Amino acid sequence: MTPAQAEQELRNVAPQVSPETLRVTQQALAVAEATRARYVPAQKTAFLLNDLCAAWLSC
Repeated sequence: MTPAQAEQELRNVAPQVSPETLRVTQQALAVAEATRARYVPAQKTAFLLNDLCAAWLSC
């Protein structure tokens, strides 16, 4: 769910939610998405390094 989608869902469920609550929720979701975006390449790198280590040690 994107931050904008989360904001819309909050508005649909509870129209009286304050704009500040919506803004903070949107920011938190954006940070979570940025963290996931950084984690995926790091995870791929870790797998590659692990494979390299295994290949190096098996020679």
